[in-house]
Amino acid sequence: MLCEKCGARIEKGESHCPHCGYPVRGQWPSALSAQIERRKLPEWLWLLGVGLLTTVLLLGILALGVAGVYQGLQERARLSREAAAVHHDRGLLYLAQGEYELAQAEFEEALRLAPDYEPAQESLREVRGITQAQPTPTSEVKSQATESLLQEARALCSRGEWGRAAEKLLLLRRLDPDFKRKEVENLLFSAYYNQGMQRVEAGHLEEAMGFFDKALEVRPNDSNALQQKEMASLYLAGMGAWGVDWAQAIESFEALYRLDEGYMDVASRLYQAYRAYGDIYASEGAWCLAQAQYGRAAEVNPTEAIMARWRGAAQRCAEAVAAEHATPTPEQRRFLSRLEGYVEIAPDRVQVGGRVMDAQGQGLPSVEVSIFAADWSAAATTTTDEKGDYIFDGLAGPGRYILALTRFPSQPVEIQAQWGVQVRVDFAEESRE
Repeated sequence: MLCEKCGARIEKGESHCPHCGYPVRGQWPSALSAQIERRKLPEWLWLLGVGLLTTVLLLGILALGVAGVYQGLQERARLSREAAAVHHDRGLLYLAQGEYELAQAEFEEALRLAPDYEPAQESLREVRGITQAQPTPTSEVKSQATESLLQEARALCSRGEWGRAAEKLLLLRRLDPDFKRKEVENLLFSAYYNQGMQRVEAGHLEEAMGFFDKALEVRPNDSNALQQKEMASLYLAGMGAWGVDWAQAIESFEALYRLDEGYMDVASRLYQAYRAYGDIYASEGAWCLAQAQYGRAAEVNPTEAIMARWRGAAQRCAEAVAAEHATPTPEQRRFLSRLEGYVEIAPDRVQVGGRVMDAQGQGLPSVEVSIFAADWSAAATTTTDEKGDYIFDGLAGPGRYILALTRFPSQPVEIQAQWGVQVRVDFAEESRE
């Protein structure tokens, strides 16, 4: 028998051509079945394979997270190299114009942004060679040059051209570090600080922090530069946690909001973070925690939508607290709340009071009543007297409060407390007739 592929002779019983390995037609299926049979694996090996595959999949998911971080770092490196290229090109222009000190400053800035940027390394070596080969200027020539540079820097600062002003001042300092040192430092600080503020307004906070760092090199303890750098850092930290860790995002934006409520869109960010965190708690049935987050969001921006969320969470929170402390009775008594009105009291006092009554309107003694601040920042409990009356005196101040009975199922009620007023709220047992 001859091989269909290479034409070589095949002995009877061979399943493959001994020369090229091509399968013999007609015998391949049986040979294949035999190989499959021989290669069957024990069951424990299949289970091991499935386990290994699962492990690989989990490691793959973890690798995707690591890859995301890596991509972020790669993006930052790419932006740094692009900025370095801009400074390098600017340095080449200065070099062509014979302004060697400015060229050197640009090449050095390029290498600060991207230390391994070879074009800037070569250009810096070149310009240093040129400046070292030049004759040292006389003191009179140097004085004229520095005075001219200072005048140019003053004019540039007055026009708000902070970047060019910084370039002139850096060149001046290289020519004569002691020339009108105090004025040069003040101008250079202003140039760096204002460039940072321009970047903040444009939303480029990482670049802004770089300029604030330069400003602090000139004036290390300047409170404005320190605060601006801190605020930029807090905003970036909050955005870094956005949608991933709401507690961390809130912590950063709260700190920033305390420093400056008008910083960029921090008020909107804080409101959204509170609301999102409250929604998570609500989805988990943690209504008291949800109420607290909604209340904080309302303090930042009391929209109708957030107030509706807050009221819903507050009611469910009070119901949950009341149910937790309720004492079951055979008749399962239930009480309805009712706002009775307002009584004028001393102008420096805030009070909430009322009566707890049975179905016949008789006062019930020794019934616990609880009051909660709307933002869940405070809570108190009192007990009715022999007439069924209760009172909360000496509250911290005006605001929204929620009342409910502690040990009986009751309808919670939200009230607005005010200075010089006692808000009256009664609880009456629901009739079973």
